[in-house]
Amino acid sequence: MSRPPIRIGSLHYGWIVAATTFLVLIVAAGIRATPGVLMLPVEHDMGWSAQTISAAAAINIALFGLVGPFAAALMQTFGLRRTMLLGLVIVVAGVVSAGFSREPWQLIATWGVVAGIGLGTLAMVLAATVANRWFHARADS
Repeated sequence: MSRPPIRIGSLHYGWIVAATTFLVLIVAAGIRATPGVLMLPVEHDMGWSAQTISAAAAINIALFGLVGPFAAALMQTFGLRRTMLLGLVIVVAGVVSAGFSREPWQLIATWGVVAGIGLGTLAMVLAATVANRWFHARADS
C-alpha cells in the first residue's frame, strides 16, 4: 500500500525539498570555492604562503570527495534531515573557526579538515538521495 504524495496547495512537497537541497548544494559549492577568491587577501593579511592556503584547500577538496560514501551511510542510518543538519553544523563550525585562525595549522585544521568533512557530507550524494526518495518513492500514479 502506497502513501499518497504530500502536497502543499497544488505544489508537491518534493519540490520544496528539492529546492532546499539545491540551496544547500549551492551554498556548499560556494563555501568550497571560497579559498580561490580569498587567496591573495589572506596571503597579504596573514603573511602565509600560497602553499599553506592551497594545502588547506586541497585537504578540503580531498575530504569533500572522500566523505560522500560515509555520508550516504549516515543518511541511511540516521535519516536525510539529521545528516543534512549535521553537515551544515560542521560546515558552519569549520568556516567560523577558520575566521579565527592565527596559525597556518589552524587554517588547515578548520578549513581543510572540519569544513571539508562537513562539505563532503553535503556532497552530491545528498542530491541523489533526495531525488530518489522524494520523486521515485512518492511519484503520482
